Amino acid sequence: MLYDMDIQALNSATRFMNSSGNLSGKSAGDSNFSEFLSDAYDLAKSTDLQDKSSALSLLTGSEDDIASAMVDSEKAELALSLTIEIRNKVMDAYKEILNMQV
Repeated sequence: MLYDMDIQALNSATRFMNSSGNLSGKSAGDSNFSEFLSDAYDLAKSTDLQDKSSALSLLTGSEDDIASAMVDSEKAELALSLTIEIRNKVMDAYKEILNMQV
């Protein structure tokens, strides 16, 4: 499960990078970018759930490995930071487009 999230993030980033070089139309670009954003959100959500699950199992005593709980916590924090930064960049681009003179 730990490696599945890393592979999902790598696959979504690779798919976005590969598709951005050969975009043929507006709708293709929109769907690829929306898939990328959706994948980033799903990654943040799944890492958060994994973090909560490992913290709960550590607190209930069903698991003794504090290192894996800390790793899950850091992954969740990094995924959330990535999602926030993507949102900030999208909002900055949107504001820049709104300020363009036609």
